[in-house]
Amino acid sequence: MIYTIAEGTVPINYFLAMNIKEIPAPDSIAAEGFCVKCNTVHTIRRGTAIDHCIAIMEKLRAEKRIDFDTPIEQADPLCSTDILYSRLGQMFGVLVCHDSADNEVVLKSFSYKHGGLVWDVPGWVPTLADPERYDATVEFGNSLIHPLTHKINLMEKNDPAREPLVEERKCHSHRIMDDLYNLYHAHNFCGEERLLEEIFHSDQPKMPMGTGDCCAPKLLNYAARQGLTPISMAEFYWGKSSHDGLRIEGEFYSACERRCQPILGFMLCGIE
Repeated sequence: MIYTIAEGTVPINYFLAMNIKEIPAPDSIAAEGFCVKCNTVHTIRRGTAIDHCIAIMEKLRAEKRIDFDTPIEQADPLCSTDILYSRLGQMFGVLVCHDSADNEVVLKSFSYKHGGLVWDVPGWVPTLADPERYDATVEFGNSLIHPLTHKINLMEKNDPAREPLVEERKCHSHRIMDDLYNLYHAHNFCGEERLLEEIFHSDQPKMPMGTGDCCAPKLLNYAARQGLTPISMAEFYWGKSSHDGLRIEGEFYSACERRCQPILGFMLCGIE
């Protein structure tokens, strides 16, 4: 058996060596979301993005770092893939686009911070929020919340003075979360810009933590801001398997239901 990728035909042993267990069909859906304005579900399919994902897997396995676009002598130790095996792995994604001259442009992204440490890496698209403002907001929130947590932990549960501190901590936590989400500005292919809370369309009572930090929103947001036209997209998981076994290295996954689909209806609007 052989599969065809961008570079030509490759024996099945190649995929076994790369730990790729299943190659999704190019016409399968990579991401989708309901668009309130259009009253329809916008989608993007995997297409040739699969080929580019496989090429990235090969680089990750060979280079053991995600800053492989940087000369080895300038490599950042924080960009090593070792952390993806000592902790948990993460998602990686590719978006194939065309520019205004119909040239192919290939974008790549990783979810959240790499290893929980690094926001921006050369060659990868940036996050929706400003990293410095995000980290500063988190640090300020911790300066309010951690002292309260320390006090609460030292008190007996039946202490009447404990409950007001718990409520105060909860209020600080909610306010900081609101401040963080106000840093996220999402763009679509109709030239529109909105805050995440304005486009989150779901039955969930609140936006889950991490909304906007997955690969698909990062890729689509960057493409929209650069005036690119998306053609295909694919995402795969790399590193230590998740605790529930739902994420396995080398396997492809669609954009997640809880965090991505509720905002992708807006972000995919206009790609047709």
